[in-house]
Amino acid sequence: MSIVVEGLHKTFGSHHVLKGIDFAFETGKINMIIGASGSGKTVLLKCMVGLLTPEEGRVSFDGIDIHRLPYRQMRELRKQIGMLFQGGALFDSQTVAENVAFPLRMFTQLKEREIRDRVQLSLERVNLPKAGALYPGEISGGMKKRVGIARALVLGPRYLFCDEPNSGLDPETAEVIDQLIRRLTDELGITTVVVSHDMKSVLSIGDHILFVFQGHRQWVGTREEVSSAEDPYLQKFIEISGVIDVFASKPSGYNRSLPTGPIERRR
Repeated sequence: MSIVVEGLHKTFGSHHVLKGIDFAFETGKINMIIGASGSGKTVLLKCMVGLLTPEEGRVSFDGIDIHRLPYRQMRELRKQIGMLFQGGALFDSQTVAENVAFPLRMFTQLKEREIRDRVQLSLERVNLPKAGALYPGEISGGMKKRVGIARALVLGPRYLFCDEPNSGLDPETAEVIDQLIRRLTDELGITTVVVSHDMKSVLSIGDHILFVFQGHRQWVGTREEVSSAEDPYLQKFIEISGVIDVFASKPSGYNRSLPTGPIERRR
């Protein structure tokens, strides 16, 4: 199934967060939503998985508007969606194995042995085969993220949504999480959507990239096209990240400041 966002608007009181975003997410690829803090990335993600309802526009999975689905059909669709929350969102009072088993107990009628087998398989996929008996307070931040991914994948979903998967991690651990997401996307053939402001992740694993600026779709392209993109807002975002200097090849008199006029959108 394909995911398409069309004309999406979302407001909170007088604050207009999403302003008519359009984007088609590529099936079987890592789709990255990037932008500065407060640009609307996480709000867009939450609209896509049904946690928030937009005032205008639609989010469609294989042509079906998810915000018009009856409860039972939406519940069935959610079985196909795995979600890695920014902070991991693990239950501190439950073991790693119990955390991973949570979606199975909520959405299935599997027997305990089947649940244990699926949990173990998921933990093995994220290289934590012996962590099941531990509690979240006993493991590192990187391990918590891997447990969160194991839980997101335990139902065998077709989609994996990740909200800032590298948040709070050191560079080496962040690279481990990036490569884990890359490997699982390829091995399982799932469609992955990652919200991030980390340009290292974008350049490492991003296949299809949406740059959001002030709630608008500002630029779309691949990681190979990022460094040569001419959009000034994207250039400034990359420059601030410190990963690559997109102005290095510009003439010496090139103006590094942002324009003051209306935003020019890329379609």
